[in-house]
Amino acid sequence: MNLISSHDVQRAITILGDVPYYEGMPAIEQSRVRMTLDQAMLGIRRLIMATLWQMTYPGVPSVYYGDEIGMQGFKDPFNRRPYDWEHGNLEIRDWVTRFIAVRNGNDALRTGDIPALYGAGDVIAYARTIRSGYDVFNEEKEPGIFVVAFNRSRTETLTVDLDVSDFACGVFEDVFKPSRTYEVERGHLRVRIPPLFGLLLRERQEEQRYERKAGILLHPTSLPSRYGVGDFGKEAYRFVDFLADAGQKVWQILPLSPVGSSYSPYQSISAFAGNFMLIDPEPLAARGWLKEKDLFPAIRGELGLHQL
Repeated sequence: MNLISSHDVQRAITILGDVPYYEGMPAIEQSRVRMTLDQAMLGIRRLIMATLWQMTYPGVPSVYYGDEIGMQGFKDPFNRRPYDWEHGNLEIRDWVTRFIAVRNGNDALRTGDIPALYGAGDVIAYARTIRSGYDVFNEEKEPGIFVVAFNRSRTETLTVDLDVSDFACGVFEDVFKPSRTYEVERGHLRVRIPPLFGLLLRERQEEQRYERKAGILLHPTSLPSRYGVGDFGKEAYRFVDFLADAGQKVWQILPLSPVGSSYSPYQSISAFAGNFMLIDPEPLAARGWLKEKDLFPAIRGELGLHQL
């Protein structure tokens, strides 16, 4: 369970606003303490950051009543006052509402992977990802990629480079301000984070222009053959049938030109000719263009190139 505060501790905004407290503080003194404007502003900004963490981190978030409107107070009974229906902070409530809605609307923020991206100085960043269509519990879920980054500095705007090369290559947008975009360059995402601020970025889902396909790389000479090297004979047809049965869409065959002096198709004697050794001799014999006796020297490796 992800808790920021509870009935056993001081109110979240009170702690985060650095309101002075000491053990043994008399109850009457605790009851009179109210946050100054500076303490309240500090507490609000930190509480909004903490709630963004709470709603984007693995686990079950639990909001203690009144934290969503910035109720303040020290320990029991001052952290258990009646709900303040009239004077609650609506800015905090608005952000909490938005964070909860984003979490509930995206599987990746609930049960996705959590790669660590950055943790130095005043900045911490992590990602939440579902890339293969399955979450960490091997349940089928909607794909999604998010980056979450926080700057705890009170005064400095900080810029960091995040290595996202393992899972992202496109454009990220600010979840709450989509017009603000961040492009992945050479596997890195460069983000600028204001002081006391948390960023939630989502990879933009670009329209897929081409159908995704899978296939196999295999030169035809690697196919089985009775004649020394593979060719476009019946074994090639069998191979194509195998690819179709396996759901493959592409057969990358590499150059089919005649080999040169180095026996490499990449150093061919012609950029336009095809390699005659890829011709299956058996259909030629069936058409009467070769005699049966012409096939046996080829099987034994006795047929010269001039004869072919």
